[in-house]
Amino acid sequence: MKKIAYILTVFAVGLSLTGCHDDLNVIQPSQYTSLNVWQESTMMSEIYGAYTRFRSATASNMAMWAEYRSGLYDQGLIDDTSIMHYKDNIIMKSNSGTNWADLYAVINLVNLAITHAESMEFTSATTKNTVLANAYYLRAWCYFIIARSWGDAPLLTEGFESDDPEKMFPSRTPVAQLYAQIESDLTQAASVVGGATTNHYTTNKEAIAMLTADFDLWMAGREGKSEYYGKAESALNTVLSSSTYKLQSDFAKVFGVTNENNSEIISSLDYNQLEFTGGAPSLYLCVYQYVTNLDKIEDPIQVGSHNQYVTPTPEYEAFLKSVPEGVDKDARLAVTFKEFDDTDIYWRWFAKFTGTWANETRTFDSDMILYRVAEAYLMMAEAKNGQGQQAAAVGYINQLVKRAYGKDNTYPTTLSKDQVTDVIIDEYLKEFACENKSFFTIVRNGKAFSRIWSLVGRSGEQNILYIPVADACMNSNPNITQTPGLDK
Repeated sequence: MKKIAYILTVFAVGLSLTGCHDDLNVIQPSQYTSLNVWQESTMMSEIYGAYTRFRSATASNMAMWAEYRSGLYDQGLIDDTSIMHYKDNIIMKSNSGTNWADLYAVINLVNLAITHAESMEFTSATTKNTVLANAYYLRAWCYFIIARSWGDAPLLTEGFESDDPEKMFPSRTPVAQLYAQIESDLTQAASVVGGATTNHYTTNKEAIAMLTADFDLWMAGREGKSEYYGKAESALNTVLSSSTYKLQSDFAKVFGVTNENNSEIISSLDYNQLEFTGGAPSLYLCVYQYVTNLDKIEDPIQVGSHNQYVTPTPEYEAFLKSVPEGVDKDARLAVTFKEFDDTDIYWRWFAKFTGTWANETRTFDSDMILYRVAEAYLMMAEAKNGQGQQAAAVGYINQLVKRAYGKDNTYPTTLSKDQVTDVIIDEYLKEFACENKSFFTIVRNGKAFSRIWSLVGRSGEQNILYIPVADACMNSNPNITQTPGLDK
């Protein structure tokens, strides 16, 4: 059997399908050869395997890359050095989240799927298109994370099925080429994806449109290519005109394990008790062993299975509790953040992804939401604002926040462009707390050095908005060099 190498940076691991969806059985890599893996009957199993790897790669790391760097998250009862380094934006190459190996494992899987699907004779064109749409979508996701987090990075579009020394040690590719690949992959995915589907665990046309708009707004805001605002608007029209995906009328009904198939969720990663649990939400809840008043457990003190590592900073807590002028309350607060004075400890915790509590045990099986319809409204506001259409931008913001504030026209249409930008960021931080949106939203809107306290005054530091590459990546591949300025 051929040894499947995912080397790119770092490591060599065998092709592993650690879990598949629904009624698919888990198949161990020892049962595979290159010839019998890539058959029409097993291609979707490979795609599910790629989603499984993507889920593992992002479970805790996505919060490192996209959330904690915003400086809004503080240590809980227990300190975690890596998390605090991300909060302070003093990230070391030894910290969690600096190794891109798992993302490249996903890329290798989908590279192989694309190569074999393109060369294979399918009896069903629908199956082929479904395989390709998901593979291109996942590859775009991985490279989008890599490009925003590390900048220049190896760009591979062919999978490894042998230990070819010429392919095992790639160098870092300029980030502009990664952007070009992401854009190409999203175009390819959109060209073969089928119609609307409520299966948000694999891709659909609205999920591709959301990732496309996300990428377009990054290119417009972060890379200064203003023509991408119009491209983002076009992509978002696909979502906002959808008959399948709509806002929930009640913010609370978006979340919770029993609500995970609601019409607002466009794309998410499946967490379930029988296969995969945990991730960043397992760091947020209170600690069972520290609760002295046992009759308060779960009502109101929601406890987890181990230490609480993350809480909001006092400033973020105050911000979550604040409301715009003329507003009485924010319906999102009770879902997002809770607190309770238990005499011995004043408990504070994020409560959006609490999983399942049963038999005195917490299971962190809340899905990781990648995109939901609410974000399309704020993205559209950002696209309109970038094109100088401030009144239209405010209109989209007001449509979304009516659910939170219970009133029409919360924000006036007379706001300046810069004021609209701040409102968009404000509403992102309230609407999407703990949903891995804050850091990249602030960065692409040009506010990193004014709104992230740990970056104020640091705009002159080389590559400060990137994270370093882990030693493991460079030790395994002599062609990988550290990002200049991040050699801590």
